[in-house]
Amino acid sequence: MTGRELATFEFEPRERATVVRIRGEVDLSNAERLHDELSSRVGEAPWLVLDLSGCDYLDSAGLSVIVMIHARSRARGVRLRIVVPTSAATVDRVLAITGMDGVLQVDRSIDEALALVDAAG
Repeated sequence: MTGRELATFEFEPRERATVVRIRGEVDLSNAERLHDELSSRVGEAPWLVLDLSGCDYLDSAGLSVIVMIHARSRARGVRLRIVVPTSAATVDRVLAITGMDGVLQVDRSIDEALALVDAAG
């Protein structure tokens, strides 16, 4: 164990989006639970916003979950946004190294993501 807190997930339903705040560490030990939680939320609203502002660690299992949710969202016509502030250097680095920052719609703040959701009408 690294001494980090395992991830917690908080869901906030909004008018046009489901916001999921992920805090702590996402790794192999909890990736399946994250997948199940997110999968059940895809389609509740036209948008799914994953807020990783409080996520301090994301390994390949966690990234795999995000990729699977991205594919599931696209298949169901749900638009996905990922919030990764520049202060979340570990998560930002994982997305950059894997090239997923060019595939996923990444915003630097929850306000930025929600403004885009609202603007899309």
